[in-house]
Amino acid sequence: MITSLPVPAKLARFQSFLDDRLRPDLAKLGEVHATLQLELAEYRKLAEQLRAMKARQEQRGKATADENLEVMMDLGHGFLVNARIPDTSMVTISLGLGGFHVPLTLEHALRFIRKKKELLEKKEQLLVQKQERVQENIETVLNAMQEVIELDQADARMLDP
Repeated sequence: MITSLPVPAKLARFQSFLDDRLRPDLAKLGEVHATLQLELAEYRKLAEQLRAMKARQEQRGKATADENLEVMMDLGHGFLVNARIPDTSMVTISLGLGGFHVPLTLEHALRFIRKKKELLEKKEQLLVQKQERVQENIETVLNAMQEVIELDQADARMLDP
């Protein structure tokens, strides 16, 4: 039990718990949060692009769906190429389930993205709550360490008249 240990050993156990468990947990949650924020940003950007395509279609009428759309496409690692989309009435959306993609109309794609964003935002809220709990635990352990030091100093003063 920790109460029967000498003060340096108690502090070492607290420090070990901080370094081996709580701080890595907080770092991992931070990485997951950053990834989640990037995914949310991608969905927001996609929704904006789809709304612009839909507005362009509505402005020009149904014929726009058959017109070519020229865009710059990122192939990865900053490598951009010109691309021509022959039919903008349908888009292919990744479902996020191991590479499954499905063709959707712009309206259905926007609905899917709205629901996906809502889900990701809820997930982000839960993640932030977890981060806050781990941070509170870190503060609790640090306060406990400070109390152990203060009690040890008080004991030492009582023993030395």
